[in-house]
Amino acid sequence: MVPPAGTPPPNPQQIQQFLSSVLSQRGPSALPYAEDTKWLIRQHLLTLISTFPSLDPKTATFTHNDGRSVNLLQADGTVPMPFQGVTYNIPVIIWLMESYPRHPPCVYVNPTRDMIIKRPHPHVTPSGLVSIPYLQNWIYPSSNLVDLVRELSACFSREPPLYSQRRPSPSPNSSPNPNPSHNQSNPAVMSNYGPSPSPQARPQPARPFPPSPYGGRPQPQPQTEDQTEVFKRNAVNKLVEMVHADITGMRKAREVEVEGLFSTQALLRRREEEIDRGLKELQDEREGLEQQLQIVLMNSDILE
Repeated sequence: MVPPAGTPPPNPQQIQQFLSSVLSQRGPSALPYAEDTKWLIRQHLLTLISTFPSLDPKTATFTHNDGRSVNLLQADGTVPMPFQGVTYNIPVIIWLMESYPRHPPCVYVNPTRDMIIKRPHPHVTPSGLVSIPYLQNWIYPSSNLVDLVRELSACFSREPPLYSQRRPSPSPNSSPNPNPSHNQSNPAVMSNYGPSPSPQARPQPARPFPPSPYGGRPQPQPQTEDQTEVFKRNAVNKLVEMVHADITGMRKAREVEVEGLFSTQALLRRREEEIDRGLKELQDEREGLEQQLQIVLMNSDILE
């Protein structure tokens, strides 16, 4: 596990420029996200980095199980994990898949060279893939990365996913251990990261774990959900997506309608001004004719 580091916080302006640049690319180098979701993706990442500066957005190549490689956005860094009064940092990678944010991201625990993944773990497979209820119940557009990281922190606090492998330090009055594997692997949640100075201060061996509910399979998966619940959740997700699409369509239609009304209003104002000018001209002409009529009448009286 990684102790808190004193790295400087990321520059928000540089992050905004980076995200705007990569999400606005076109052609073969364009990221494979839907155009109508790129703004939301940018906001999700900016909010995430603002809340958790230990995560850094970047692009990298993701290889699917079928061999396809694609360039995707990821949030790479550490997630804070409070445990027994101490906050540890769990290294993770959050991949934003092609269908994000309509579907959840792919989260991996990313252990360093001196860490191992705890086996068995209820939420982390031996390959590092994370599966928690928040990911399984992802709902677009309300689900987001900030709440995801908070749930990761809470789940990891209850069940730390990593162990640290300590290297024994040479001691002048200690003999080499004939069984190094017995004391080189310790729980990563110990409050002291360095090697112990004396035999009395050595950490206790890892506590035994309950038997695996997955039958010893190499890729443990969550227990099978009730098909009715899965159908209901999928139906709700589809309904939310349809409602969001309908609202977006209605908003665009209303915007077009309002723009049309504004154009009509401007046209009516121009016509009103033209009518006012024409009416004033008629009034001026009428006054001129009345004056000429008075002059003619006066001249006729004089002639008589």
